[in-house]
Formats: sequence, structure tokens, C-alpha cells
Amino acid sequence: MKGIVITFCTTQGRTLEDSTVAEWLMASAKRMNLSGATVNGSISSFGHHGEFHATNMYDSYDQPVQITMVVSESERDELMAAIKATGARLFYTQHPVDYGYTDEENQ
Repeated sequence: MKGIVITFCTTQGRTLEDSTVAEWLMASAKRMNLSGATVNGSISSFGHHGEFHATNMYDSYDQPVQITMVVSESERDELMAAIKATGARLFYTQHPVDYGYTDEENQ
């Protein structure tokens, strides 16, 4: 199957409409009946301002996180419209992807 893999990069403590960005994106994906989403935490990163972000044993607020989804073009457009409606500015990457399940023939 053909689709788009989209990954959002943020920090654990960043919020959007009274939830963390990761929670908001996961809830939106579920509400939109997307096939799934994954949140991954990182040890450290730096963003476009050159500011370092990292987690430590006392606080995970600044921990870098990535939220990844495999979606169709129309699902991507719907998700981006929902984000835009909040006024949020989120960094993301996207690229075309072939995907499927190991027990299915390649299409």
C-alpha cells in the first residue's frame, strides 16, 4: 500500500488545548480513525533556535518526543487542518512510504 509517513517533533511538556502535543495528536488520530500513531522519546535534541532539549532523572518536561503516523493524503490533510485550526505551529517531516503487513501479498 502507498501512503505518507508524517513525524512531528516537539518536547514532552509542550501543550496544545490543555493536553501535551503528543497526547493531543494521539487523541486526534484516534478520533479521526487513523490506523495508529507512535510516540517515541529521545535523550536530547536541539531545534531551529539552537536551543538544546534533554530529559534528566528529575524532570521529563523538556524531553524531546516524536509522534509518527502512516496516513493517506486525505488523512494528512484532515490532520493538518485540525492542527491549523488550533493556531499551533508544529515542526514535522513527511515522505511517501510503502507499507503493509507481513501476512499479506505486496500490492
